[in-house]
Amino acid sequence: MMRRELVYAIIFYGGINFILFMPVLLQNKTWTPFDLIDQNFLYPPKEKKMFSSTATRWDGMYYFFLTDYYLNREIKNFNFPLWNPYILSGHPVFADGQNGFLNPVRIILHSLFSPWKARDLFVFIHLILTGFFMFLYLRKLSLSFYPSLFGGFVYSFSLPITGHIPEEFYISTFAYLPFLLFSYEKAVNEKSEIWIAIGGFLLALILLGRYLPSAYFSLLIFGSVFLFKMLTNSKNYKEITASFFLILLLGFLISSIQILPTIELSSLSSEQRGKDLDVLGRRFP
Repeated sequence: MMRRELVYAIIFYGGINFILFMPVLLQNKTWTPFDLIDQNFLYPPKEKKMFSSTATRWDGMYYFFLTDYYLNREIKNFNFPLWNPYILSGHPVFADGQNGFLNPVRIILHSLFSPWKARDLFVFIHLILTGFFMFLYLRKLSLSFYPSLFGGFVYSFSLPITGHIPEEFYISTFAYLPFLLFSYEKAVNEKSEIWIAIGGFLLALILLGRYLPSAYFSLLIFGSVFLFKMLTNSKNYKEITASFFLILLLGFLISSIQILPTIELSSLSSEQRGKDLDVLGRRFP
């Protein structure tokens, strides 16, 4: 894979996303759905608007934006929050499982920009990374330049990713999945400890993302790739197995600061007994 191809791919994905984000980058607008404040939830609707009852957009505004706002304020006061006093009577931050506070890109952006600008730039950067990382993985699988470029484009603008931008469910996890698979291929083929470490860090970013179900899907895909390589290349089983389990171990160790508290708190959740009408009735004020 030539460096020229990498440059062309970055320009391609960066250019497409720059066009889509021109209102955000040049006109001081935002993707954060502030219009929901006056639609069907806190106040009676003034008029019927598209997507006014989409529940995931509620999550993006009433939960994820507000937690990001809290993170933004605390970081700028040189305090990394461990406890959120604004959820019920208080809530442990790392037992949330889906706040995504520990993503390095998120921390840097919230240190420099307003909460809404930081959220928009996070999506902008990760849409570029999503396409570019898939391009790298497809090239590693020996696809030619243009099919790999198109594959990255389709992946980065697929429905799970672009359909959940306000709450960043999938983009905060699936962006790193192709690069995790790329790192695994490099670790096996080159017998490289560096790529094992990179793979473990990427897996940790997935587990520390905004949506544990998508992290679970990523683990299923990663495990499927492992099984496929074992079935098709059994002579190299030592490197395949060692790299896979070392990446898993490192990823879970790094992310354990959030995974373990989340498991403990979720075991106390009322939804452990099923989503009956009584539970559903208490989900909203």
